Amino acid sequence: MSLYKEEDILLGMYRVIDLIGVGNFGEVYKVEVLKGRYAGQIVAL
Repeated sequence: MSLYKEEDILLGMYRVIDLIGVGNFGEVYKVEVLKGRYAGQIVAL
């Protein structure tokens, strides 16, 4: 079970698109950057 779901907003700056993977130390999400220098880009978080 993941901590966040699609469309959740993290820190007012990232919109969750999908869960990429889960490991021993945490989870990696595919997110869209909503503001700042990288606004509009898709990144892993």
